[in-house]
Amino acid sequence: MISSVTGVLWGLVPLGIIGFLFYLVSRKKGETRMGPKHGYFYLISFITVAIMYWAVADMVRIAVTKTLVSSYSYNSDYNQEQKAKQVAGRLAAIFVAFPLWAFHWMKANSGKGQPVDTDSKKAYALATVICTMIVMLITWPFAVYYVLIWAMGVTETNLGEIIPSLLAYAIPGTGLWWVHFRMWRGLGEGEKMESPKAEI
Repeated sequence: MISSVTGVLWGLVPLGIIGFLFYLVSRKKGETRMGPKHGYFYLISFITVAIMYWAVADMVRIAVTKTLVSSYSYNSDYNQEQKAKQVAGRLAAIFVAFPLWAFHWMKANSGKGQPVDTDSKKAYALATVICTMIVMLITWPFAVYYVLIWAMGVTETNLGEIIPSLLAYAIPGTGLWWVHFRMWRGLGEGEKMESPKAEI
């Protein structure tokens, strides 16, 4: 359990670097910027969203696949115990990550008349869009492939385990992509609407 969580966290380090690079790239040249005022809050929001996505998707995968495996396994008590430990680990990750995400997201998007750091929010949304797109490009083609070979009558011993596992990651990843894609596009359109006013 600890090794899997550590692996996920180490996998987020390059994603955080990618997000920071997108922040640098997305800044407009020749304009006075207020700097990454809320960059820290969006970075932690990005990491905690990634942890919650992994925990929820993997918990769904465990619930589906372990049910299928336990139906033909000899040692069902051992499998149930392992399943309970894995689900508990994912729930613990959600219980810890969700309050951290909520706190940092509210601090970055406080509606008390304070300006929003659009550069950091844009970088956060774009980094999430790219990371979820990578997940979609990996999971959806494989899921469609296995559904097609199942429909063509090709025999695979573990098709009933592979397809739900892929969909458990693909469907929430698509939802996250859509939400953050709309956020990123909305921020871009908002800047376009404000630019003529700034010139006047």
